Amino acid sequence: MIRISACRERLYVRVEGHAGYAEHGRDIVCAAVSALVFNYAAGLERIAGLQTEVHEDRGSNSITIGIGKSAPGEADRINTGRILFDSLMLGLGEIRKTNPKNVIILEGG
Repeated sequence: MIRISACRERLYVRVEGHAGYAEHGRDIVCAAVSALVFNYAAGLERIAGLQTEVHEDRGSNSITIGIGKSAPGEADRINTGRILFDSLMLGLGEIRKTNPKNVIILEGG
């Protein structure tokens, strides 16, 4: 099962585990979640202009994405980041809806 922990306030998301929908390398649920998460990281940097911290651990099959401390005057960038976060969570929620045995989402942490 893929476990997703997320916090809108900190623009933080951690994804770990394997969906178990299909064998490793052929799992469309894992592929869909991965695509959304990597797109979120790219959007934070390229669209919002925020410095991201990305930690990928292939051993534990996890990725953590967040931003460093925001500087004064970055309110517009943070707001753009929150829009990107909302879009990420919308997409992940849709995947969860169609694959409830493969994905769990915990928000607020």
